Amino acid sequence: MGVREGARLGAWAVAGVIGLAVLYVIGAFAFGGAAWITAPFRGEAEKRNNTVGSGEFRQTTYEEFFDLREAVQNAEGTIQVLQEERRPLRRPAGRRSTSRSPR
Repeated sequence: MGVREGARLGAWAVAGVIGLAVLYVIGAFAFGGAAWITAPFRGEAEKRNNTVGSGEFRQTTYEEFFDLREAVQNAEGTIQVLQEERRPLRRPAGRRSTSRSPR
């Protein structure tokens, strides 16, 4: 086998690999296999369209945020009331207990 035949065989191998790669890409696009490749780009575009292009989406998002904020504020108020209930009752300074212990 000469140098020329080896080069020809190498060229056929490279052409075969490139051909298989082309067939794979065509098959991926033909059968929907490329959807996962383009999903990040499509997702970013959809997110941008929702947030920038849709007033209804923005309004819904704001309402959801304010509902969550209100829920947090209510929970904080409940926590504060419960903490106040747990504090022991303190008597004013200088006052003694009205119950007398027997001597």
